[in-house]
Amino acid sequence: MKANNNSNRVLLERFEFLPDLFVKAREEGCNTGDPYLLLGPMSAQLRSQKSPHKIGIPYRHRVCCSTREHEFTEVQYSVFAFWENRELTFNITASEIHEIGAHGKAFTPAQANILQMIPET
Repeated sequence: MKANNNSNRVLLERFEFLPDLFVKAREEGCNTGDPYLLLGPMSAQLRSQKSPHKIGIPYRHRVCCSTREHEFTEVQYSVFAFWENRELTFNITASEIHEIGAHGKAFTPAQANILQMIPET
């Protein structure tokens, strides 16, 4: 599915703007050595504050995009957003994000709807 480049760009910016708790946990977990132990409490705090965020868990394997031009580590993202006291979530991979940003694919309608609820930067 192809998408309007402007709407794709806006939605990608909103996705990129979201704090990635795995990155933060890895930075804070340097002393403990295990960022996974920090993810639950960090996410619970942001969820209680109704603050949108994502958690990107990297896989150990690398993937290529549909054109075979790009290779990167796969990451599974869980996105958390809030609307009228409801938590909205979806999952998306780094390879899907790459296809959207580099090759003109589109977010699914459900993903786009959730991302549109996140305030612009």
